[in-house]
Amino acid sequence: MRILISWMIIVMIFIASCGDRIEKIELAIVSPLEKYAPMMSSVPGMPLKIESNINGYGKYKYSISASGGIFLDWNSDNGKITILNKKMLMNMEDNMIYWTPMDGNSVSEKDVVLKIDLIDIETDEILTSSEYLLFENDGWYSLKEKK
Repeated sequence: MRILISWMIIVMIFIASCGDRIEKIELAIVSPLEKYAPMMSSVPGMPLKIESNINGYGKYKYSISASGGIFLDWNSDNGKITILNKKMLMNMEDNMIYWTPMDGNSVSEKDVVLKIDLIDIETDEILTSSEYLLFENDGWYSLKEKK
C-alpha cells in the first residue's frame, strides 16, 4: 500500500510539473528612430511600437499614457492624421502609435514619462507595466527605458 501511495504522489508531482509554465511577461516600447524633432516632415510624431513576448490577440489590450504631449494615429496611405489623447487603450494588433510634444500650439514638456500596461480583457487585471522616458536634448527627443 505504501508503494502504491508513493507512486501516486510521484505521478501527481510529475503531472503538476508538466502544466503550463508561467513565463515572465515582457513589455517594451521601441522606436525605429533614434531621435525625433517636431520639425521632421517624414513622420507626424515619434513612432512608438509596443512589443510583448506573449501572443494574446483578442485576450489582452494595451494602455499607454504620456505625462505630456499627445498621441497621434497616422494612415500613411492617405496621409490622414488623427489626434488622440494622452492616454489610450489599444488592441494588441494596433501596436504602432505616434507621439508629439506639441500639445495644442506649443511644446508641452521637455521630458515625458510614457507608461504602458498589459491588461487582461476578461478580468481587466493589469498583468505587467513598463515605464519609458522621452527626453529632450537641443530640440530632439529620444526614448529610453525608465529605471
